[in-house]
Amino acid sequence: RTRALRAAANSPRQPTRDATSASKAAFTGSRESTAPATTQTTIATTSTTVPTERVTLFLVAGTRLIPVERSLLPPIGPERVLAALQEGFDPDDDTAAGLRTLVPSSDEGVMTVEVDRGVAQVSVPQSLAELVEDGEYAFGQIVLTLLGVGGIGGVSFNVEGAPISISLGDGSLSEEGQIVHAEDYEELTR
Repeated sequence: RTRALRAAANSPRQPTRDATSASKAAFTGSRESTAPATTQTTIATTSTTVPTERVTLFLVAGTRLIPVERSLLPPIGPERVLAALQEGFDPDDDTAAGLRTLVPSSDEGVMTVEVDRGVAQVSVPQSLAELVEDGEYAFGQIVLTLLGVGGIGGVSFNVEGAPISISLGDGSLSEEGQIVHAEDYEELTR
């Protein structure tokens, strides 16, 4: 029995049927293969449409305020529109189009809005309240943008609850806490 095992171990090995078939396929061009079957997985994709609403933000172009359309996720209200004005400036696209903003970003100070009987009362950071050069453009951007929100007919400004004077479109100053309207910035839109 030991002799038979040694003889089998020392004799040349006969190729198995699969190895022989694979060798024949390699030399004869036969399509028979011993490669494992492959599987293909298809992943279904879906898309979701996110509803948006169009709003009008006012940006500065040269010495004018111009309306620029933006899409925002609902719900649209004064706080959301004001935040879009602070963060909605696209430096690449808007700068290329000659547009700029003078409204400080939220990094420079958060602005809040409360609406009471159709008047948006905007609380601004001290840095905006103290803006002398081009102040009429910054406040004009805010006023004209907020007046595009339904239910707002006028805008007043404060810093930490204290009414302030702001620059009007003609370069003059409003009274402290004065309610301003679109006509106060009309000359900046022509």
